[in-house]
Amino acid sequence: MLLCAIFGFSCHQEAKEISPELAMIDSIMWDHPDSALTLLEKMPKPSPSDKLNDATWCLLYTQACDKNYKKHTSDSLINIALRYFDPRVDGRRKAQAWFYKGAVCRDLSRLEEATACYVRARDLIGSFDDPLFASLICQTLGRVYREQKVYDQALELFREAIYYVARVPRRDDWSHAYSELGRTFAECEQLDSARYYFERSLENGVLIDDLKMQAMAIGELGTIYRLEKNYTKALECKKEDLALTLKLGDTINSSTVRLGIASVFYQMGELDSAEVYFKKSLNTSNMGRIRTVNLALYFIAKKQLRYDDAFTYIEQYRHYNDSINNIDRTRAIAEAQEKYDNEKLENEKKTLLLEKDRLQKSILWGGIITVVLLGLIAFGYQRKLWLKERNLRKSEEEIQEYLSNLHENEEKIRENQDLIESLSKDQEDKKNLINDLWVNVQFLKAENQEHQYEINEYTQLAKQNEEKIRENQDLIESLSKDQEDKKIQINDLKDNVQFLVSKNRKYQSKIDEYIQMAKQNDDRVIKLEKLSGQNLYLKGREAFLIDYINKHVDFFKKLRENPRQPIDWTLLFENLNVLHNNFYSRLRGEFPSLTEMDIQVCCLIKAGLTTSQIADVFCISGPSVTKKKSRIRERINQSKEGSLDAKITLDVFLINY
Repeated sequence: MLLCAIFGFSCHQEAKEISPELAMIDSIMWDHPDSALTLLEKMPKPSPSDKLNDATWCLLYTQACDKNYKKHTSDSLINIALRYFDPRVDGRRKAQAWFYKGAVCRDLSRLEEATACYVRARDLIGSFDDPLFASLICQTLGRVYREQKVYDQALELFREAIYYVARVPRRDDWSHAYSELGRTFAECEQLDSARYYFERSLENGVLIDDLKMQAMAIGELGTIYRLEKNYTKALECKKEDLALTLKLGDTINSSTVRLGIASVFYQMGELDSAEVYFKKSLNTSNMGRIRTVNLALYFIAKKQLRYDDAFTYIEQYRHYNDSINNIDRTRAIAEAQEKYDNEKLENEKKTLLLEKDRLQKSILWGGIITVVLLGLIAFGYQRKLWLKERNLRKSEEEIQEYLSNLHENEEKIRENQDLIESLSKDQEDKKNLINDLWVNVQFLKAENQEHQYEINEYTQLAKQNEEKIRENQDLIESLSKDQEDKKIQINDLKDNVQFLVSKNRKYQSKIDEYIQMAKQNDDRVIKLEKLSGQNLYLKGREAFLIDYINKHVDFFKKLRENPRQPIDWTLLFENLNVLHNNFYSRLRGEFPSLTEMDIQVCCLIKAGLTTSQIADVFCISGPSVTKKKSRIRERINQSKEGSLDAKITLDVFLINY
């Protein structure tokens, strides 16, 4: 039974760490989801007994499908991951499980359950440190609220997404976060705010040299200008968007961009140009777009009194409209059938699970009853054997006790006999000893009388000698005391003389040292007075130059007056190098641990911008700038220990650097 229990325990032990293959796939998931999905499909699914790796595989597979825009058809895999990770303390895995459970529910048209899962994932953001994933959670939940027209919560979530994504170096995720907030403002008809955030998205695309992000932002700016009826700007943006799309070789989106240009021309009343771009946008496989374009061409032809062309376009529109309706009906039927099949499959799975649970419980109870019966039989048999052994042991103990008592009695008899014999012998010896002792006593009495006489004589002599000894001792004591006192006084005087001599030598050496130090301090005072005067002059000159630069140099003046405008960082670095003795080059060379954004913040401080102005430059809050300054201060001290004293602020250090 013990061996069976040990075997069962060993079979159910869980792995403490995920396999190296899954760890590698997890590391490439964010930047290369297509490769991650390919590796997961080639990799065999871990055994269900290995719960950690099995749950991790299910989670990563669901994540890879979502990132590759594959529609989820079942929630069985994500449920395995959620059941395992939800009770654990790993906040990141728990949040991922809830987030992708929401993605699966959304594909399965369970919108309320999907929203609840996204909210649960957002509540877990504080339990892990992954800014990109936190931003993705906020953006996804924000889109859900925006679809439901709950704009206040959507705006709050998109702002939170920008806060998280700004904690990582610039990448395309910055543009996505800005654009999501811009789209929400556009739906709220707050076009100024929408334009501002699309411009920020475009600025980020330019800084990271990402043409795709630039095209996305410029196209959205064109839409905003079109809504504001600023058709000239809208047309410029749309044409620039088309140029970037063609440069990227994106033939799919080029049709959409041309349709946008045609719409602008149509609203401007330039029907010929609109017709040209509408016809160019027909080069697509999107039947809905072809239907829309044919309807627009029909209206243009009708306005221009070209009724034959209008009839042709309206016929094309009806043809594609009927086709789309048929496809929609077919898709609806297919989706309903798929939903029915999925629900049927889920019900069959639940039935099988219930039957499996019943069978497992029956087997378990049968095993428990069998083990109990075998245990009772074994216990009865063991008890019977134990009682027999106990009776035999008692009989053997009684026999041993009787034998030991018999042996003890024999030993006592033998000892008593020996004692009787020894006592009889002692009695005879004692009689002889008494006679001998009486003779010796008589002899000793006679000797004592002789000795007593001699003792009396010696006693008198001893008394006389004792008196002489006492007198001599008194004399010796008096003489020895005088001599010892004199020796002690002489030794004390010698010690004092030596101690005073050594002290005088020390005092003299210290006097010499102080004289030399006083001379050196006089020289230092003279030098320090000169340096102080030079420093005061240089500080006054530097303050005057900085004030003059900040007030009169056009670049710095514009930077301070409008910090939200796009900044030419290369020009800023060159100006600071020229005006402040290679400030940018020295800062980058001396403190290599500073990131690009840290260098930018330092340069803005050197240029004289306040904390609030720096916050406007990076579109973050003032407290975020303060935290960033604190991190820069720590990195400077780590690169060069002792660079920043605890009492000196980062601003003062950089101004004097």
